[in-house]
Amino acid sequence: PKESTVAISTVGVMRDKDCYKVFEDGVNAMIDKIKPKKIIVYGNKPDYDFKDIEVRYYKNHVTDKFKGDEDNGGTV
Repeated sequence: PKESTVAISTVGVMRDKDCYKVFEDGVNAMIDKIKPKKIIVYGNKPDYDFKDIEVRYYKNHVTDKFKGDEDNGGTV
């Protein structure tokens, strides 16, 4: 619904430039169309300007364990 909370994932898009571009284009289209009040992001924090939208980040702890990265970097 418009002006609601939505969830997106960055899993699988952060290491590949083309995948990230598709992610970025999709986020731009979603924001233009439904104008969310809050976005929940699952996975690594993207280099993306969400402007004035409230954003909550949730790390992917499973992939962090595989990488040996237990630091949550300020995210849940």
